[in-house]
Amino acid sequence: MSEAQPDELRPLAIELNALARDNAAALATARASAANLAHALKTPVATLALTVRDDPAQVAQLARIDATIRHHLARARNIAGGHASSTALAPAIADLVSTIRRLRMERTVVIDAAIDSALHVAVDAADLDELAGNLIDNAARHAGTRVRVSATVDQGMIRLSVVDDGPGIALADRQRATDAGVRLDEREDGHGFGLAIARELAALYGGVLVLDDAAGGGLSASVTLPIGTAV
Repeated sequence: MSEAQPDELRPLAIELNALARDNAAALATARASAANLAHALKTPVATLALTVRDDPAQVAQLARIDATIRHHLARARNIAGGHASSTALAPAIADLVSTIRRLRMERTVVIDAAIDSALHVAVDAADLDELAGNLIDNAARHAGTRVRVSATVDQGMIRLSVVDDGPGIALADRQRATDAGVRLDEREDGHGFGLAIARELAALYGGVLVLDDAAGGGLSASVTLPIGTAV
């Protein structure tokens, strides 16, 4: 829209143009997130397709993957369209911590969470599970002995922080660490999509992922998310 409007209409034209630019940016990020997901699932889908007709277990796995893809596409459409949701932060984090403790039992890493029960984020529950789950699991894989999860209100957003006492990530490698498919340590398991997915999910909700040194050593991964309201 041209901003060469009468004085009383010019502010509206400027605001509408800014909104259009924001929507375009959200759509671009959504497409990138969907591309990451498709890439991550390409190999397992191809493997399952070879035997899917004769193996009920493979059929179930393929159906699960299909549901995941549908969820991510719906999420991208909803966020681009401005649909809001609200999720209680404390129980979601508690469930994730419990699950990751079981998954990483061989590591004997202590995972602590301190989240105010009053905090809600304006994020879809499944998206929050994926975003926070990637950050907590990444920390649990690399921690020496402990992972701490906390949340604070910061400048009108909620800052969710996941801190570990592992080797950390060198400053020069931090940007690359959030690129899709990048694994800084090939000895570890995983496919290198965890931090990239967390970064892009945060961006879809207007937040940012920041990697920093943890006090005393290790990595601090913090993400800002919009504040939700109790339902």
